[in-house]
Amino acid sequence: MASAIEQVDLGLRRESSHSLTAIREFGKRNPIGAGAGLFCVALVILAAIGPYVAPYPADLTALPRLHSPSLEYPFGTDNLFRDMFSRILVGTRNSIGIAFGSVAFATSLGLLFGLTSGYFGGWWDMVVGRIVDVSLAFPNLVFLIFFLTIFEPTYLSVSIALGINMLPAIIRVVRGSTIGVRHQQYIEAASVVGASAVRIMVRHVLPNIAAPVIVIASIQIGYAILVEAALSFLGLSVSTAQNPSWGRMLQDTRQYWQSAWWTAIVPGLAISSAVLAFNLFGDALRDALDPRLRGSR
Repeated sequence: MASAIEQVDLGLRRESSHSLTAIREFGKRNPIGAGAGLFCVALVILAAIGPYVAPYPADLTALPRLHSPSLEYPFGTDNLFRDMFSRILVGTRNSIGIAFGSVAFATSLGLLFGLTSGYFGGWWDMVVGRIVDVSLAFPNLVFLIFFLTIFEPTYLSVSIALGINMLPAIIRVVRGSTIGVRHQQYIEAASVVGASAVRIMVRHVLPNIAAPVIVIASIQIGYAILVEAALSFLGLSVSTAQNPSWGRMLQDTRQYWQSAWWTAIVPGLAISSAVLAFNLFGDALRDALDPRLRGSR
C-alpha cells in the first residue's frame, strides 16, 4: 500500500520538475517565443487600461477628417473624424476580451468532455466522438452567423458562439492526451489504492495533460481574435462607436482604403500582430513543454 502511494507521488513530482525546468529555460531556448509572450501580456494589459490611456474618446468626431499619420495623430484619423490610435487602444478590450472569454469557455467544456471520454471510453467516448465529428463537418462561419442571428450579439453570446466553434479541436486534444496517460503506472497505482475516478482525473490525469491543453488554448486565442474580427466586419459582434473592435474599424473605412491607406493598414496590422504573437507563443510553449521537442533547438 505504501509503495503504491510513493509511486503516485514520485510520478507527480517528476512531471512537476520537468515543467518547472521547461519554464526556466523557455526564454533562453526560444527568444522569439518569449518576445511574443511579452507582446501577448502587453495586449492583455492594454485590454484592461486601453480606454483610460487613449488620448481621445473613441467616438470623438471633432478632429480633421482622414488625416494621415503624424506626431499628433500617430495612426491618422478615419472618415468620421475619429482618432484611430485611440480606437485601436479602446478596441483591444473587445478583441482580446472576447478571445479570452471564448477560449475559457471552450477549454472548460473541452476538459470536461475530453477527460471523461478519454478516461472512461466505451459508449460515452463513442457519443462524444460522434458529436465532435458532426461539429467538424458543419461550416464554422455558417454556424456563427446562424447563432448570432438568433441571439443578440453580446459579450456572452459571442464568446459562447466562438467557444462552441473551438470546442471540437480542444476535445480531441484533451481526449488523445488522456488516452496516452490513463494506462501509466502511477494512474493504475492510484486506482489500486482506492482513489475515485474523479480524484484520479483531477489529481493525476489533469496535471499530466496540462502542457498540450495550455498550448492549444494559447493558439486558439489567436484564432478567436481573427474570427471575432471577421464577425465584427460583418456587423455581428459587440462593436459600437464608443467601444469599437478592430474588425469593425475595417468595415467602417472600407470605401476609403485606396485614398487613405492607413485606414486599412492600422486595424489590419493590429489583428495580424495579435494573431501572430499568440501563435508564436503557442508554438514556443509546445516546444518547451513537449519533452520530444525540448532538445531539438
